[in-house]
Amino acid sequence: MQEFFPAYNECDATLLAIAAQRPRALIKYVERKGITYPLLADIDRHTIKSYGVYHGLGLTSYKLARPATFIVDKLGVIRYMYIGSTQYDFAEQEEIIEHLKLLP
Repeated sequence: MQEFFPAYNECDATLLAIAAQRPRALIKYVERKGITYPLLADIDRHTIKSYGVYHGLGLTSYKLARPATFIVDKLGVIRYMYIGSTQYDFAEQEEIIEHLKLLP
């Protein structure tokens, strides 16, 4: 997502990432990857459960979220949703940008 961060800004979009991990681990990840967008910690898994992406037990994860992308408009309406079927299944960034361009 970092590579496409400028394109999100050009679409007047705010990029937020949410991870079901502890802040200390996320800080190390942000530093290692050079991430400049907000990465939020969902320690109690409330947000990922609310969005239906909680993955309690699987072959590649335990109590984490499946990769998911949501585009939420300024009124709070979900306009695009992609939920990965595995821990390595992510939405195509180009597709996300195209959906952002369609928003009023």
